[in-house]
Amino acid sequence: QLVDWQAEWVVGQPVVALLFYRSHLQAANTGFIDEFCVRLQAQGINPLPIAVASLKEPGCFVQVENWLDEADVELILNTTGFAQSSPEAPHLRPFRRNVPVIQAI
Repeated sequence: QLVDWQAEWVVGQPVVALLFYRSHLQAANTGFIDEFCVRLQAQGINPLPIAVASLKEPGCFVQVENWLDEADVELILNTTGFAQSSPEAPHLRPFRRNVPVIQAI
């Protein structure tokens, strides 16, 4: 839950969302996510790892959008295969928050 992560955050530090497939969590294959979080924290960034089934599922996408807003996320690191919009078409951004999205894997 979001409140569990917020309890570990340092007030005033930026929040970065880290999107990854839920299947990694189910298979206990989260070493790379843990490493991302450790490295973000070492740089003074509050990580928000979010496990998703598929961002193509409307319910999943809406929940992610809500967490991004609630946590005031400043950057999204995406490790899923979700297609990103092109810089030439900013109105087609995949997320409603106007923040950078980095395709991490």
